[in-house]
Amino acid sequence: MKITFSLVALCAVLVLGVASLPISTGGSAQADDANFSTSAHVASATVARGGTAAITAIVTNRTSATSASVDVEIYDANGAKWFERAYDGEWFNAGQTINHQISWTVPASAPLGPYSIQVGVFSADWNVQHTWNDTAGSISVSGSSTGGATSTPTRVPPINNTSTPTRAPTNTKTPTPVPAASTSTPTPDPPSSTSTPTAVPAANTSTPTSVPVSTSTPTRAPTNTSVPTRTAVPTATNTPTGGGGGGGGGKMSGLHIAGNMIVNGGGAPVQLIGVNRSSAEYMCTSNSGTVFDGPADQGEATAMKAWNVHAVRVVLNEDCWLGINGANPSGAAYQNAVANYVNILTSNNIAAIINLHFNAPGGQLATGQQVMADRDHSPAFWSSVANRFKGNSSVLFEPYNEPHPDGGSSTTAAWSCWRDGGDCGGAGFTVAGMQEMVNAIRGTGATNIIVLTGQNWGSQLDQWLQFKPNDPLNQLAAGWHSYGDGLSCQDETCWNSTLVSVLQQVPIVATEIGEFDCQHSYIDRVMNFLDQHGQGYQAWSWGPFSCSGDPALLTDWSGTPNGAYGQGYKDHLNSRP
Repeated sequence: MKITFSLVALCAVLVLGVASLPISTGGSAQADDANFSTSAHVASATVARGGTAAITAIVTNRTSATSASVDVEIYDANGAKWFERAYDGEWFNAGQTINHQISWTVPASAPLGPYSIQVGVFSADWNVQHTWNDTAGSISVSGSSTGGATSTPTRVPPINNTSTPTRAPTNTKTPTPVPAASTSTPTPDPPSSTSTPTAVPAANTSTPTSVPVSTSTPTRAPTNTSVPTRTAVPTATNTPTGGGGGGGGGKMSGLHIAGNMIVNGGGAPVQLIGVNRSSAEYMCTSNSGTVFDGPADQGEATAMKAWNVHAVRVVLNEDCWLGINGANPSGAAYQNAVANYVNILTSNNIAAIINLHFNAPGGQLATGQQVMADRDHSPAFWSSVANRFKGNSSVLFEPYNEPHPDGGSSTTAAWSCWRDGGDCGGAGFTVAGMQEMVNAIRGTGATNIIVLTGQNWGSQLDQWLQFKPNDPLNQLAAGWHSYGDGLSCQDETCWNSTLVSVLQQVPIVATEIGEFDCQHSYIDRVMNFLDQHGQGYQAWSWGPFSCSGDPALLTDWSGTPNGAYGQGYKDHLNSRP
């Protein structure tokens, strides 16, 4: 998902003298540099309060093939930021143009008048700003004024995130001293990623995250020989439990897939409902000296239980786990900190979903999510992680955060890259496909459930069944991300067709849900759909960051809800068994 740092983490970076992270130039527009040109188009020049604007942010690479990160922001006439999306580490072929499709739902409190759409391009690690275009595009907000003072959104400092959504780092204007956005990402986020938001970001986006449309199409034919035949199984009729009640139905242990449901050791269906826990993906690459931002202790688990949380997605960095490429802390210190946190969760009857969020090929330090996992390190990461946790039946594995080969397009080539890996997807490195990572996990003897997140930053499952990897244990679930941010499958029409089709054969776990307006109307719809079908979901994210930039659920680590977004999610969870 979107990827973000907290203000505390950012300050720690500055105090330690680490190279400062990029900040948008502000003021007058900076001319496009020799490498990139930017612009933004709107479907309609005017949008009413409460309406949705369709925006295309256009970035063209004018030189040789390279990787770059993109930030899109919307400001009112007084310089207050009302929207941001970040795209972490996109691959641009020589001369390639990537169109970033964005949907902006205008808050009812937004001031009337003109808004500027600003687009920045940075190096893949966000450390170098190539260009910042303050006048990439414009749009006007209309509608009758509600009277009185309007709310001003928090402006957040630039940060490298993803997790989610993952999703992406936020590289914004002059910050005010408030908690920063955490893609995928998310990566920060995105990212999602990105992240992502982390939000990246990131994010992905992440990573924060609408998705670029890549023009490059690798020539790779699908290989369907590894897809096993599976008989559709009707949805279980017994009511799933969130895990809190007494008896066998409340236990988050012995987790396995039976038909299209996740059940516990007593055979009772369970819903994996909870939150994302970001920070272990980025703290270890920021010279912070710590693995987690925030306590990551029994007090945190107790606060989560007050929200009726029964599943936590723990997002990780492969370099830090493997102890490579200069990550610090890393290796045994990182692994032990993660294992200690996972053990705290599972001992409190909270399932843990372990996710590979940040990765990078070769000797490059993993500071964000990529198009896909990398063959250099990701299979080794999963062999090691699976060996560490294969004895814990309350743990699930999610091999990659927000895949987006070929810019997230739902093509045969992109889905083949998703499953089979190779030199594909515009990644610029050799991809480790989902089949390869399933094999790495099963090669350890681990029988844990594996959650395979779909294409287009996790939002698209339309060819998931066709390209489903082979698992000898038949313990695969489909992972899905949804933020109402202009990506794939974000309305009931798609849910009742595409998602229901997938549910005929396998469970779905929505490992990232959220929205960027500090409200909960979109996630209410997502949760209602998933509840009706007995499927799980985890909101992004558990931490005291920005509700609009991350989006974050908390205002402090003790569990205080962050505005309507956090309160709405907490209320929904506490209305459940």
